[in-house]
Amino acid sequence: MEDKPLNFDNSKLLLLIEDWLNANGKGNTYENVLMEILNGNSCLFVQTHGEQVTETRTYVAGENEKLKLGVYEIQGKKYFGAFTDLDLLEKWLKVRGSYAQLSSKVLLEMAEETKVDGIIINSSYRNMFAILRKSDVSKNGL
Repeated sequence: MEDKPLNFDNSKLLLLIEDWLNANGKGNTYENVLMEILNGNSCLFVQTHGEQVTETRTYVAGENEKLKLGVYEIQGKKYFGAFTDLDLLEKWLKVRGSYAQLSSKVLLEMAEETKVDGIIINSSYRNMFAILRKSDVSKNGL
């Protein structure tokens, strides 16, 4: 069986994050980004391991499929760091490292299953976006 090429496209995700920024998070802009992550064709790049990570979480996708993702701690909470572009990830790390390209939906599912507190997309960049666990969102009134 031949592998199908991955045809991810982050253009809609990036436009929706831009809308969210321009609206200061008002209206349905946050939900629109989440819906694109869940139902769209976007992908995220994540560091799989390295010196910068606080710890790793192992995700078991199948009998012979395991993936260790880097987890970062911010103010006592643990997050996956993800980027919409490989160049952004490498600039943020300041070194070339090991990474994985995942469907955005798959990464969100992994965050739920491995019990991290959320996903930070494009950390330290203008279009940074945070996805928090449901319990954290309701505590913050978002």
